[in-house]
Parts: sequence; structure tokens; C-alpha cells
Amino acid sequence: MTGLDEVNYHTLADFRVEKQKELDELFTQVLAALSKEGLLTLEQVMQDGTKIKAQASERARRQQQERLENALQELKKLQERKQGEKAKSKVRVSSSDPQARVMPDSDGGLALSYHAQISADVAHGLIVGVAVTPEVNDYAQVLPAVERVG
Repeated sequence: MTGLDEVNYHTLADFRVEKQKELDELFTQVLAALSKEGLLTLEQVMQDGTKIKAQASERARRQQQERLENALQELKKLQERKQGEKAKSKVRVSSSDPQARVMPDSDGGLALSYHAQISADVAHGLIVGVAVTPEVNDYAQVLPAVERVG
């Protein structure tokens, strides 16, 4: 038994968060097997990101208190970071998605979002690294991607 029957997952995101360690290990094992068989070279790797809108809606009541506490912690971190900068913008966080940030979206507006990053082996088109970040721009994601893939 895998233990999946023991927990009632409400969303795929709940499952992913709960099983993050196991999923990371499985991903690493698959990449190692592909590399061993010569199906993955990492001679050339592409990196790109895409913005994904946050849920930003209420979920189960039992999670509300935890989300609010996380939002307050995240707000404090952002306020501390902003104190060292000369930015005049207000710092805001969402109580339902505290790690999400306001980012420009494809239709020219702003939306509470995450920035998903994907690294892929060019020769075979296989994904070799993934991450989700609250950073708005891709340019700061190259070095972390190299560390993930390397």
C-alpha cells in the first residue's frame, strides 16, 4: 500500500505538496535511468518560465488559520526586504496563496501568480529540472536552474 488511501487529497496541488520529497526522488531516479541508457546528454539545456495564476480563493476552513499565519510571515519577510530598498510600492500578500506575487499577465493586466521554470534537454526534449518561484523575471532563474540540473 502506498499510503494514498489514508489521506483525502482535495487537489493535485495538495498531493504534490504532501508528497514533494517522494516526487523529487522519483524524478531524480527517472533522469538517472535515462542518462544511464544514453537517452539524456545534458550537452545543451534550455530554460524558460511561464506565469501561472494563483488559486487566490478560499479552500477548506480547517486550512484558513494556517494560510493566514503563512501570509503574515511572508508579509513580514517582504516588509523587511523592502526596508532596504527605495521602493515606494506597498507590500501585499494573499491569505489563500501567501507565496504568490502580483505579476504582469499575458493580457496586459496584473494577477496574483507564480513563475514556473522548466529546464529541458535540447537533444531529446526531456524535462530535466522544474521549479516554481515567486520571482517576476526569468533572468534571475538561470543560475538556480544550472544548480538543479548539475
